[in-house]
Amino acid sequence: SDVDIGTLPGKYINVANTGNYNGSYLICDASKNGDNVVLDVGDITHIVQFATPTNIDSGYSYNIDKRQSFVIPFAAEFDNRPVFNTEDKEFTASAGSAFSTQVNAISVEDEKITYSLRSGPRGASVEAESGRIVWKPGSSQVGENHFVIVATDESGREAVLHFDVIVYGATTSGGGSSVSAQTPVIPDEKVDKVDKVEDAQPEVEKAPEEEKSNVRFVDIEKHSWAIDSINALADAGIIKGTSENLFSPASNITRADFALLLVRAFELKSENTENFADVSDTDYFATELATARNTGIVNGIGDNKYAPRDTITRQDMMLIVYRTLLKLNVKLEENGAKKADTYEDYSEISDYAKDAVTALVNAGLVNGKSGMIAPDKNTTRAEVAVLLKRILDYMN
Repeated sequence: SDVDIGTLPGKYINVANTGNYNGSYLICDASKNGDNVVLDVGDITHIVQFATPTNIDSGYSYNIDKRQSFVIPFAAEFDNRPVFNTEDKEFTASAGSAFSTQVNAISVEDEKITYSLRSGPRGASVEAESGRIVWKPGSSQVGENHFVIVATDESGREAVLHFDVIVYGATTSGGGSSVSAQTPVIPDEKVDKVDKVEDAQPEVEKAPEEEKSNVRFVDIEKHSWAIDSINALADAGIIKGTSENLFSPASNITRADFALLLVRAFELKSENTENFADVSDTDYFATELATARNTGIVNGIGDNKYAPRDTITRQDMMLIVYRTLLKLNVKLEENGAKKADTYEDYSEISDYAKDAVTALVNAGLVNGKSGMIAPDKNTTRAEVAVLLKRILDYMN
């Protein structure tokens, strides 16, 4: 087969089932078996209908019993619509308090994505450029509120995301994803949203066990491979959630937030406060980014700019980590299960990052993504948590 299997994970395949039912499935992984391509699409069976007809993400109803055999013919169609990589499907909020979250979609054609709110509760809105959703639910909106977000590329192709926000009464203890309505709402893609909200409040001394008990997130269950790392870094005060009880593990991390995390995790210091031209003194990440700049772990994108709010690619992430470890005199030894140059997309790594990627992969600190290094893919918050925890363990 001439199919480039590295391009398949993350795309969808249409399934023409026998009978009157059809479905579309996310390709989780792909491999070659001789001239055939084997697709991992999870558990598949005949579909009667979606469990909730108005929400394609709610699951399916099936018309097949256990151990019953069946055949599903696949239609090899390329779907070039945008793809949402936001996995959170249900959130909680409190009436009278501000709620915000971030949705992210990628264009398989590398086109610009804009976001719109197709339907949602009264007062909700989504920022067209960033995908940030902002809403302040009222007392009359207690209960389940359904959102339908559309991501549209420059060619007009659309992807649709459904999710629910459960609103609790203002005096109910169940709501966990809101922040005080009197405090400024910082975009959810920023790792330190909660940290900065706390900075705006009078400082209250907390017992260590109380602080630890508050650092738990209700949206990481589906990321079982990252739960221990997220909780450990949260307990240590290195990483914060995007709200009180949410971590947004599938959201892409920004360049500024990644530098901020490294400065905090490895306690980097610099007396020089000179910063990049596109960073304001009022930016919540300004101090840490200045430290990252002046310790030499980040160099920017040219013209004394850093593009702090852009997402960071995996190869840039690895380059910054590599510089940090060199600065800390950490010696990387080859003990990884798989060497970097054995990955199919090794040649796609940019020259400026190849040494860094090779060193981290060969040391076992970075693993592949869907069987590839994926140097140009974005880095999620869950991936960053796992990487930082792995490095801290390696250093100890």
